[in-house]
Order: sequence, then structure tokens, then C-alpha cells
Amino acid sequence: MRIGFIGLGMMGRPMAKNLMKEFGKLNLWNRTKEKAKNLLKQKGIWMKTPSELAKNSDLIFLVLEDKKAVEEVIFGDKGLWKGLNKDSTVIDMTTNLPEYSISLYKKLREKNIHFIDAPVLGTIPHAENKELLIIAGGDKNTFKKVKKYLDAMSRKTIYIGKPGSGAYLKLFINILGAVSIAILSEGLVYLEKAKIDRKKAIEILSEITFGSSAMVIKGKNILANNFKPFFKLKLMEKDARYFVETSRKIDSPSIISSVVSEIYRIGKRKNLSNLDFGAVYKIYKELI
Repeated sequence: MRIGFIGLGMMGRPMAKNLMKEFGKLNLWNRTKEKAKNLLKQKGIWMKTPSELAKNSDLIFLVLEDKKAVEEVIFGDKGLWKGLNKDSTVIDMTTNLPEYSISLYKKLREKNIHFIDAPVLGTIPHAENKELLIIAGGDKNTFKKVKKYLDAMSRKTIYIGKPGSGAYLKLFINILGAVSIAILSEGLVYLEKAKIDRKKAIEILSEITFGSSAMVIKGKNILANNFKPFFKLKLMEKDARYFVETSRKIDSPSIISSVVSEIYRIGKRKNLSNLDFGAVYKIYKELI
């Protein structure tokens, strides 16, 4: 099986490295070749264009920022579309719009190409340590054929169901994260105004049902003014926006998520995009 990998950002690089450890040679492409430097010193093979990568690959992974990036890589000038081989498989691991994932599945099937939407749950350390959780949607037989490759990058791979299923579930999970850290930030400002020991409050979060490990970690980082990006605010803004957009398309209420989406949009406008999404706290801090 000839494997191709596109998207060598902070998540993509360690994922590609783990895939390479398990299966050897990997065809690589990224907008900037510099990000492939270390992988090319190992078993990575540089492809000049996505189209060239498609011609030389039977299984192609995409780990990109958003729908626009996926669209460009597949259908843009020198995109995958022009080089895909019959019966090859494209796996989009981008957090994408479910509607778009479904349309990709249908479009690629017209060319006898298989498609799986398989977004990942986890951060950079999870990717580095092969501790990601992968949730996949698509034809079950196709999933069974590619599962071992997904397993090489994760601690567990779960088949969710029909095309688009992975994308729908990923947005649900990420909006939970967006909401929880936004309300955590609001609460920390509240405690500060009330002159309550916030470190003790964070400790208590680890002891109660309403708390979570993510809230404890983010809470400690916020109090330490540490916003090193494990998941960038601009990506959380995109995911919250995608959740709201998807909710409206399927006529599902998006009351709280709409407000939270706007908070993260404000964060982007305040140049917090490349900080960890816990930097949403800075927005609340400015209000006091």
C-alpha cells in the first residue's frame, strides 16, 4: 500500500511520523516544504504537488486547517483530483463541515474513489505519543480496510457510521470544549472579583463531577498566564462557527453555541488567534 500524507502542521507532523514508523515510506506534501524537513530525513518522500502525490499513492491522509484548505488540495490547480487512481482512498482528518464531508464522499465515489471522514480527538502531545482518539464515518467495508493505518496514529479508532458521522460528532465534542473553557474563564474572573483563592478553586474542580481534566489543565495555565498553543484559538473559533452553521442547516437550536462562537470570534479580532484557546480568558479579563 502506497501511502500519501498532506498537512504537516503541529498535529500532522507527529501523526505522519507515527504512520511512518509502522508502515515505512510516506509520500509527503505541504504548502511549505520546510515543515517536512525532519520527515524527509527519515522515510518521507517529497511530492511536488498534490496531484503527483495522488498518482503515487493508494491511501491519502489529509490533516488540514479547514474546508477551504481541503477544497484547494483536492480540487485546486494541481490538486489531488487530477491524479487520483481508481479504488484509492482519501481520509480527511480535518475538523470539517459534515455537509462538505458528505459531498466529498459523493463526488469521489463518482470517480471510484473511497472516502472516510476521520477527525481526531486530542492535542499535540496526544499526537506525539500516539494517544489520539479517531472517530470515523463512511462505508464500513472501507473503514475496515484502512483501520490498521488509523490505529498506527491513535490509541483507539472508532467507527461511528454513515459518511459525515465523524465530522458531526467531532463538532459536538469541540463545542463542549469551547463552551467549558469560556465559562471557566468567566468564572475565574468572577472569583477574582470576589477575592476568592482561584488556585484552590481549580484544585476542587478535579474532585467534583462538574469538573474535568481539561478545565483543571486550562485553569492552571490561565492562572500561570501560559497560553502556549496546544490547540489554537483560531481553530476553536472555526470549530464553534462550523457547529453553529451545521446546527442551522439541520434546524437544530444553537443558542449557547452561537454566543460562544461570537466570543471566540472576538478573540480572533483581538489577535489571540495563534495562542491556545484558553486565551479566551483575556477577553473576559479586559471587561473588568
